[in-house]
Amino acid sequence: MLELDIIARVETYKALTGCFFPPDEQLPQNVENLAAHSLTWVPEVNASALAMLESLPGDEQSREALRVEHARLFLGPFEVLAPPFGSVYFQVNKMLSHESIDDAAARYREAGVTNAPDRGNPPDHVTAELEFMYYLLFQEHAAQCRDDASAVREWRDRRTEFFPIHLGAWGPLFADRVISSAQSPFYKYLGLVTKGILEAEMYLMTGAVESEQTG
Repeated sequence: MLELDIIARVETYKALTGCFFPPDEQLPQNVENLAAHSLTWVPEVNASALAMLESLPGDEQSREALRVEHARLFLGPFEVLAPPFGSVYFQVNKMLSHESIDDAAARYREAGVTNAPDRGNPPDHVTAELEFMYYLLFQEHAAQCRDDASAVREWRDRRTEFFPIHLGAWGPLFADRVISSAQSPFYKYLGLVTKGILEAEMYLMTGAVESEQTG
């Protein structure tokens, strides 16, 4: 069951990352994967994930409207309604803005990622941090498949040290901004799914730590 859970989490983070890119031809597949894999370990977001599927644009006019909504929420050019950068929310983890960015970049390098794990966005961009979680879980699963207990522990430690002070700290606040600012049902549901996944990850992580401490 544990192996199935980690595969589901790997695929969930991969799909969720794709949902925050500007809408393209990969979006429907990403949403389908998100709905399928999140159901395995965070079933409470399934209704919202299915609603995302139902709200996908069906024609070019609707697709263009969704692209405009993406830009309005995450890009500007004037006010950015849901800033997708951890440094904007730096107060939640008591790091200064540049410290948060530098710490994320250092963790990527230490894990063997030479550049931000994303399409050129800053290290604290939501897609970079989501993709880094995908990468860490992927490496942990690969180590499990090799029966390399030391490597499993190494990748798990990287994940449990990164998540609480980065994506786990500011991601739910970002998701709240998406939920409250989105005009389209698609992005409102994406905010709900994102918040549910991040809260479930924190719950799993906290439970694992408590289990180790009492074991």
